[in-house]
Amino acid sequence: MRASNIANVNTLKVWAYGVAAVAAALCVTAGALALPPSTADAVTHPLTAPHDTKIMWTETSVCADGKQGGCYLPETPNVIWVSDGMPDDLEEYVILHELGHLIQHRNGEPFDECAADRYAQTHGAQFGEYCAPIG
Repeated sequence: MRASNIANVNTLKVWAYGVAAVAAALCVTAGALALPPSTADAVTHPLTAPHDTKIMWTETSVCADGKQGGCYLPETPNVIWVSDGMPDDLEEYVILHELGHLIQHRNGEPFDECAADRYAQTHGAQFGEYCAPIG
């Protein structure tokens, strides 16, 4: 084989290995993004205990909309995600609102923001982001 052909083959091998490495990295990254976040540090809370559910306190939002506050992810069915550092009354609202979504999910119902607010309000929350407070 000629020296120029050997150089071309070696260049092609290096290029192919580079492409394979990038593809593997993309697959690993995409796989990591598709997995739900770890819930190893989730804790039991008095409001969630009756529902066999824990709270994962977080400084960064894991919610699809990127919003701070809280969310319920069906991918982590026994965990409610709540942002750290909220005032107690707002924290209570967020936990109860997200419990409303958890119950909707467990009952096979579609997520309904107003219904989740109503659940929170009927269980003592003073807020309503999606529906005005009752009374």
